[in-house]
Amino acid sequence: MKEQTKGFFYALVAYTIWGIFPFFFSLLKNVSLTEILIHRIIWAFFAVLAFIVIMSHRQILIKAIRSKIVMKRLVISAVLIFCHWLNFNWLVEQHRVVDASLGYFLFPLLSAFLGMVFLKEKQNAFSITAIFLACFAVVWLFFKIDHFPLLSLTLGLSFALYGLARKQVPVDSLTALVIETGMLMPLAFPYWLWLEFHHQSAIVLNDLPTSFLLICAGLLTATPLFCFAAAAKRLTLTTVGFMLYITSSLQFLIAIFYLKEPLSIHKLIAFIIIWCALAIYSFGAFRYNSKLKPQLNKN
Repeated sequence: MKEQTKGFFYALVAYTIWGIFPFFFSLLKNVSLTEILIHRIIWAFFAVLAFIVIMSHRQILIKAIRSKIVMKRLVISAVLIFCHWLNFNWLVEQHRVVDASLGYFLFPLLSAFLGMVFLKEKQNAFSITAIFLACFAVVWLFFKIDHFPLLSLTLGLSFALYGLARKQVPVDSLTALVIETGMLMPLAFPYWLWLEFHHQSAIVLNDLPTSFLLICAGLLTATPLFCFAAAAKRLTLTTVGFMLYITSSLQFLIAIFYLKEPLSIHKLIAFIIIWCALAIYSFGAFRYNSKLKPQLNKN
């Protein structure tokens, strides 16, 4: 399997899992935002650490930890993903999944911009048209809704910066992920112990379904993050960004049809324009790959 094909596969898995997150976290509505967040960190760390041991990557992990450059860059990415998780969980808790999906709609624009500025990624006519269309939709939305979507913008920007940071870390996705979650453990684990000591933790013997879901939250956190980082290594930031519309579209559908959140006509128009932008970008990418194949075969 070619590296680019692997990248598309990893991105598809990551974005599909993220797309169903609002449905999953709606099952934990009786658990506080803070406790959900700490369990995402704790169980994600142990899940990834187990994979490291099973795959005999311990020497790779030790080498990465000893590298000052790797550790400095992963501190930045760990802070960014923590802010992203906190923002997303708060929006879901406040029944504002439509705003969360808007944040993921913003991500491709910000990701493409960062790719052009920092990584000198080139854009074709289709991708430029798609970016302008999506920009128009976002500007339309900013002027039409009754409040400035600061949290949506923060959600998209934190994730775009995370993608940029992870793309430039010279270490494999699994190793980087265990280090990131490990850096957050000093915040998460003591707080969990404090909750347990005061009998306020949601993980208790008489509530096994909730305990199971909280542990699964860690696994569902680690899997798409690993896949996203693997995709970012193999694809351009623009491609990684536009494929995230899979996530935002799924979250949009869950918010409207399952969570029954209100949808204004202005948001609907903006989403339709962005979906058109995604179709144009996808057609351009398909056309480019179709032209590239005969050239590669000749070589």
